[in-house]
Amino acid sequence: MADLEETFKEYESKLPQLILEEVKENLPDKCTKDRLKRILVKVEEEYYDSIAQPGECVGIISAESIGEPGTQMTLNTFHFAGVAEMNVTTGLPRLIEVLDGRKTISTQLMNIYLKKPYSEGKDLKIISELLKELTLNYFLKELIMNISEAEMKIVLEQSKVDLVKMDMNKVINLLKKAFKGYNFKLEKDNSITVSQSAKDKDIIQLYKLKEKIKKVYIHGVKGITQVLPVKKDNEFVIIAAGTNMKEVLELEFVDPARTYTNDLYEVEKFLGIEAARQLIINELMKVIEE
Repeated sequence: MADLEETFKEYESKLPQLILEEVKENLPDKCTKDRLKRILVKVEEEYYDSIAQPGECVGIISAESIGEPGTQMTLNTFHFAGVAEMNVTTGLPRLIEVLDGRKTISTQLMNIYLKKPYSEGKDLKIISELLKELTLNYFLKELIMNISEAEMKIVLEQSKVDLVKMDMNKVINLLKKAFKGYNFKLEKDNSITVSQSAKDKDIIQLYKLKEKIKKVYIHGVKGITQVLPVKKDNEFVIIAAGTNMKEVLELEFVDPARTYTNDLYEVEKFLGIEAARQLIINELMKVIEE
């Protein structure tokens, strides 16, 4: 081992430290001094061949280098198995989106990293439901129309309400804010009775409300339409369709240092221009490697 260290020291002035460390990490078991010497000679040749000469047109070379793999790319849209609405644009379409700096992209996606112990799988189902934008329709068990009283009764799935620990008074306030001219009363069994404020009851308007009320935002992070927990490098990460960095980063179980979105303009808005620049590099590397 001492012989190998001596050989590495000989090349400290010839090769960058980062390259030498990479060689050390990938060195075969029981590597001899002669074999290491041959490896370092080859690495040195490759390193100096890759260095641009002063005055060389690096812009043209860069354009050629990205143009060649670009011609081999397909019009890919990667689909996440098990989630019908969850797709991510890859290949040439994604390359064009990044290089054009488009404000509207085909598929917004967030990689949400979690703090321990949640990254180890604790309460993963609950966390996923807390992230996802949920409308009243998700919690709805049935809507009962009372034509004689011109009222509507909203009955919710109690198991789903309990799962996300939803505050029913918050639901009432959201419904009042969304629909003016209606009274919303919370009953003892956690159902909600809806009636019209006006003296002259209009049953047709109540039937129209029946469809509209299902689409009202009730819980979760706005903009996150689907969530998919996946395991990456011995920890759980949540892939989310849609993006809302402001609200996601405020959640106590989210690791804000590693969580990111593929939306360049949202990254620039919340993390600054340097973070957006790094995202461009990361996204280009990901597309080319794929």
